Amino acid sequence: MSGIYSLTSGAKVQQRIVESTATNLANANTVGFKPDRPVFKKHLDQAIGSDLESTEELYNTQHYLSPYNLGSTSYSVLDDTLVTHTQGPMSLTENPLDFAIQGEGFFTVDTPQGVRYTRDGQFSRDGEGYLVNGSGHYVMGENGRINVEGKFVNVLEDGTVEVDNVFKDKMRVVRFEEAGKLLKFGKNYFVGRDKTQTPIEMEKPLLKQGTVEQSPVETVEEMTALIGANRIYEATQRGIKVLDDIDQKSNTLARTMMRALYVGVTGMKAMDRQLQTVSHNIANVNTMGYKKERNNFQDLLYYNDKLPGSSTSVTTQMPTGLRTGSGVRHTSTEKLITQGNKSFTGMDLDIMIDGDGFFRVVRPDGVIAYTRESAFKRDLQGRLVTGDGYPLEPQIFIPQNAIKVNVSERGGVEVFFEGVPNPLPIGTIQLAQFNNEKGLMPVGKNQFLETRASGAPVAGLPGENGSGVLVQGFVELSNVDLVEEMVNMITSQRAYEANSKSITTSDNMLGTAVNLVRT
Repeated sequence: MSGIYSLTSGAKVQQRIVESTATNLANANTVGFKPDRPVFKKHLDQAIGSDLESTEELYNTQHYLSPYNLGSTSYSVLDDTLVTHTQGPMSLTENPLDFAIQGEGFFTVDTPQGVRYTRDGQFSRDGEGYLVNGSGHYVMGENGRINVEGKFVNVLEDGTVEVDNVFKDKMRVVRFEEAGKLLKFGKNYFVGRDKTQTPIEMEKPLLKQGTVEQSPVETVEEMTALIGANRIYEATQRGIKVLDDIDQKSNTLARTMMRALYVGVTGMKAMDRQLQTVSHNIANVNTMGYKKERNNFQDLLYYNDKLPGSSTSVTTQMPTGLRTGSGVRHTSTEKLITQGNKSFTGMDLDIMIDGDGFFRVVRPDGVIAYTRESAFKRDLQGRLVTGDGYPLEPQIFIPQNAIKVNVSERGGVEVFFEGVPNPLPIGTIQLAQFNNEKGLMPVGKNQFLETRASGAPVAGLPGENGSGVLVQGFVELSNVDLVEEMVNMITSQRAYEANSKSITTSDNMLGTAVNLVRT
């Protein structure tokens, strides 16, 4: 029976490797994710006829040979789960609220469960102007929450936050001794393993604004580990079958093997959503005023088999804990409200916004919507409307006999009539701004609606309070970068294939265990 226990422990080891690998693959495109690395050790179970004098001596012996040692049995166990804090590749987004840390360090986030630490720097403004992450949790500075309400947000390499050239705070960036032993908490969060692993303030971190740190997961490396684990698992199962009836143990392995299947499914679902978003962006590459979308992902909660600090003997404790990830989840889809390229048309009613802000239009139900559409028309009533017939608010009426329309940078609209040298003012175009543009809800037709997350709109004249100015005779093109989206599509496809492979591997291993039960 001792051989069965050894082989069963080996099968469980491979199952753990598959679970960790599946979690890593599922998070291959999760910003700020750090892969897990399971650590195993070999125990000497028994030494028949051994001349070892104590249990302590027995467990401290890895390979003991003597004329009196008639044989021994060893088995493998999962001893630890370490986080690999290698630097992920930097990806330029040009979003002023995206940040990456070059080198060591973690952002500090205030959550309902307490302070957490993360490498995910995809931030935004909430409705009150505070800097928050994708879960809506506050990003902390040295003086508490950071308010970034304003037009220009500039963050220096050391974390100093300036808004419209006014100092606001400094991001609280910390580091840890033995960061690999941090405990994962889901949502890309980390916490110290116990009270002894405390954060150390970093005076001079190296931050990159307009950049995010991608996952350092090496897909090829993880796939190789997956294939190797599958082969070893099959070999150990064949050994178990030869040795004895492993009905009960196979059932246990089959049940635990289901975890890896579900992890792979979460990865495939995430990449399916990513491919949908990328395809949507590509489909709208020529849509005037369209703003590209970006998905945000987080790792799911972890199965904590043993918490850090758990007793391993009377006098020793587990330093890091034992855990297994449960996959990835799609947390949000955000619109990146960045400036699209200008295209000259020379048309009087083509009016684009150069800078921040939205045109206000009235929907048929009377609700005010917000748009960056720049190709306007004149309807039968003489109103200035969008291509779908939605009038501007406040309304602008263009007389039928007007021969030319002139729109100034500050929104003033005037018309010229034949034989009349001086223009006639007919109204002013206003723009609306929001504390959190990403909190607006897209409703199609290049329109957005106000939400609690966006905050209330602030209407005003173009060029005032940080809003953009109007440029007549130009339209704003989509901000979609076709090359970037094609790269995203290829990357997502590869990640999808890798996750499907983890499902296939898990299924094969599960089938092996089930077949052993049947035979």
